[in-house]
Amino acid sequence: MNLAASLVDSCGNLEEPLRGLVMAESQSAGRGRGGRSWFTAPESFMGTFIFSVSATPGQHLGGLALLVGVWLAELLESLGGAPRLKWPNDIVTQEGQKLGGMLVRVVSHAEKRLIYIGIGINLRAGASELSRSTGVLAAWQVEVSREQIAEHVLKCWIREGEYFGQAGFKSFRTRWLRFGPALGGSVGFKEHSDHDLITHGSFRGLGDDGALLLEVDGVKRTFSCGEEYIPS
Repeated sequence: MNLAASLVDSCGNLEEPLRGLVMAESQSAGRGRGGRSWFTAPESFMGTFIFSVSATPGQHLGGLALLVGVWLAELLESLGGAPRLKWPNDIVTQEGQKLGGMLVRVVSHAEKRLIYIGIGINLRAGASELSRSTGVLAAWQVEVSREQIAEHVLKCWIREGEYFGQAGFKSFRTRWLRFGPALGGSVGFKEHSDHDLITHGSFRGLGDDGALLLEVDGVKRTFSCGEEYIPS
């Protein structure tokens, strides 16, 4: 399904930054963070946005997936949902069930950078189609179409994408924290290098680059490669 042409008119001048928008009706071999499989429920949003930006000195693109999560969480909240952001790139319910996720890849090409933003969100499905750790928006009685999600992401990019490249994640950190774990609360962290090792500590926020900050045994530690752990 190609919605780019119809969305350009509603979102403004996208010819320069938007290089592609691919949306799929179904997915047979979904992959999430770390190459893990991702179950996509029927009638889900599956889209990849491709933006082009000029490569400039001092450009800050690290933590972009965190900002995309904020965009989606703010949309769902405005529709009556109660999303929670799970570091670094998942949207979950308050009980920890996964609703969706985001993956971002940046590829340098001459004087341009191509930014690929992949988003998957479970909109609705029967209970038998989902695992205990997976949720759907329909549980909140939230009605949102794939077209609404695509248009929202495009408008957010127009409004904030260029500024993010200039200012970096730190300018958006407060908005992420509103949907993240409670400051001072207990948080588990699972390292990619050792999935059996879970570090527990008190959540102390995010660094300027979006890294997870935990206080472990009285020492503040910075975690950049891994993920927040929420028991299923």
